Amino acid sequence: MTIPSPLQIVGWFATIISVVSLMPQLWKTWRSRSAHDISIGWLAMAFFGASAWVVYGVLLPALEVMITNAAVAVLVGVLLAMKALFGRNPEA
Repeated sequence: MTIPSPLQIVGWFATIISVVSLMPQLWKTWRSRSAHDISIGWLAMAFFGASAWVVYGVLLPALEVMITNAAVAVLVGVLLAMKALFGRNPEA
């Protein structure tokens, strides 16, 4: 077993923070069954941005970049699905 380099440690730390940062929004949206206040523009840009980073990570190759952004793309995709299901303003 090899000891991870400082660069790998920073990469995996960034992975954890990036993925965990979406959890409060996912949880709030799921519990409230409301996504009318989430910007579809932001969701689309975040999804395509994360997807582009996955391609970049594959071309580099950089496992941390691939895994981080694949996970972020999946979580943003879940938010997009919730936006489609719960996106209407309940007061409208």
